[in-house]
Amino acid sequence: MAPSKDRISYFYDSDVGTSYYGNNHPMKPHRLAMTHHLVLSYDLHKHLEVYVSTARASPSPVPSRRANPHMGVPSARTTRH
Repeated sequence: MAPSKDRISYFYDSDVGTSYYGNNHPMKPHRLAMTHHLVLSYDLHKHLEVYVSTARASPSPVPSRRANPHMGVPSARTTRH
């Protein structure tokens, strides 16, 4: 059987490594920045589809329920597991 040619995508946002959530928080953004440097150092990015964040989303006002009466109540749509 021939090996499959899987496509591997890599997304990197340069601002992700600048955050710090504290010692007890499970998310460690500096590890993502370190991983990115390793990917570049070992030339792995040459074998990946690389996506880099270029634009930030702008904050927009959330429409009120009065403005859109068809907007449902979020708590009514949640399911319990």
